[in-house]
Amino acid sequence: MKITVENCFSLPSFKDAKVLTSDRLANRDIKRVSVLEATSPEDMREIKKSEGMVLITGFFSMRDDVNRQCQMVNELSRLGVVAIVVVRVGEIVKKIDQKLIDCCENNNIILISIGSSKDFDKSVLIDEMTKLLYYGDSLSIGAGLATNATLEILNFTKYDNFEEAVKGAAIENDFQFVLFSKEFNPVLVVETQQITTIEKAVVVAKEMAVESRENGYSTAEVDGIHTYWGSIQVQGEKHYILIVDNKNKYTVDEMMRLADLVKVSMGVWGYQPAIDKKAEFIRSLQKGHSKKAHILSKEIDFEPDKILSVFLIKEGNEGESQTLIDRYCENMGIAVLKFIENNNVYGVLVGESKDGICTDLYRLLRSNTNSVVAHVIGVGGIQNAIESFSLINEIMPYAIVVFSKKRTLSKYDLTFVRNARKLFVGGGPIKKNYIDFLEPLKINSGAKAQGLIDTLEVFMLDSDMNMKKTAEIMNIHSNTVQYRLKKINSLLGADVVSKRVAPGISMALAITRLEKM
Repeated sequence: MKITVENCFSLPSFKDAKVLTSDRLANRDIKRVSVLEATSPEDMREIKKSEGMVLITGFFSMRDDVNRQCQMVNELSRLGVVAIVVVRVGEIVKKIDQKLIDCCENNNIILISIGSSKDFDKSVLIDEMTKLLYYGDSLSIGAGLATNATLEILNFTKYDNFEEAVKGAAIENDFQFVLFSKEFNPVLVVETQQITTIEKAVVVAKEMAVESRENGYSTAEVDGIHTYWGSIQVQGEKHYILIVDNKNKYTVDEMMRLADLVKVSMGVWGYQPAIDKKAEFIRSLQKGHSKKAHILSKEIDFEPDKILSVFLIKEGNEGESQTLIDRYCENMGIAVLKFIENNNVYGVLVGESKDGICTDLYRLLRSNTNSVVAHVIGVGGIQNAIESFSLINEIMPYAIVVFSKKRTLSKYDLTFVRNARKLFVGGGPIKKNYIDFLEPLKINSGAKAQGLIDTLEVFMLDSDMNMKKTAEIMNIHSNTVQYRLKKINSLLGADVVSKRVAPGISMALAITRLEKM
């Protein structure tokens, strides 16, 4: 239900309160209450936005400095604060300055003053406001969202299963509910309004790293509506729940109580989520199960010919690459399907083929994450996807060794490593021929000789023969790289970047790195 600042004046603690800003702001929604603990505007800079906040303060640390008070108000406006309640006016702050009133007015923040009184207790004020937000205007439990939803969702005479019950509760109480698998694929969707898309909500959730929270809830505004996220174990498997407040009429506490109710109701109904067929489809491609993949593609209404690329992510930072992929795909109008196993993320990109659409994504990943992403572009069809995953599964461990500094590995990189590994395992005269390319660099033993070989490895394998990038990786001056490459060319009697020489030198260096595994 909607709670406004005006509702607060029915509370006993507000009997002597005065609204100092204009009446036009009195109908603003409030979602939560807190105490202002920051002592300066700078303290607020790192705090995350929280819409509908009411802050209680005495401006104790800045009681005589109206300029600092106004600076604080500017920061609070940025954070989504809708009302400031200044308590013990006359005792701490002697008088509310007109400058502060004007500042609040300009920032659309309601300014309320409560005078000093022996009967006033700040903790009682907080308790009363919390109950108002939690239970509603009547301060009775029976008027709340969770109670109304409980009566609907646990109505065993009206509904036959949890899916029907939660849908009925959502329609009656104007919310939406989605249950996701650990891959963030929806397995149960109850939509009662279409203001935004599930895909966009998932992108926002990933950016908030909701998957890293084992307990509690995260809130986010998506296209003007409030969404609530939490994790849950269902039948021993991790899932995520999304609850959407269609008209932003409920408080944060009400929505979180509703989320708890939905969790409990799943157990009461003995609910078992449907298999995440999208994840199973990717799993079947990754495992090479062609027949199963064809069956699942039909069940999920999937067009295999529209597979643009397959990929494997080994995450560096939690969810970082997945968030970038989700955001990119949402913006470009292509779909991404994922399957997670042992912290590896296997996925496919699906959509209409456009020039550079996948290349641009992997270039973005290379520049903005610490993850390692192996990918194959230009797939199309289930069999090609299976073969691409087979190449990634077989070669990825060796590619990480050969290209130790690269963040994205293309099918050309993977194929190169496959050939290097065949030479490495097979041994014989061909392998020796490649290794012999590097012998002139080993004539002089010691640090200088090793420095030449290390520089050549980084230059040829890790930086795509870019001297500036080589210098950055090795933390040396670019002039040093240039000098060493001239020395290398002199010792080899050839230019390492020439078209005839570069492939052989690169293969020799790759075999050398594989020998260190």
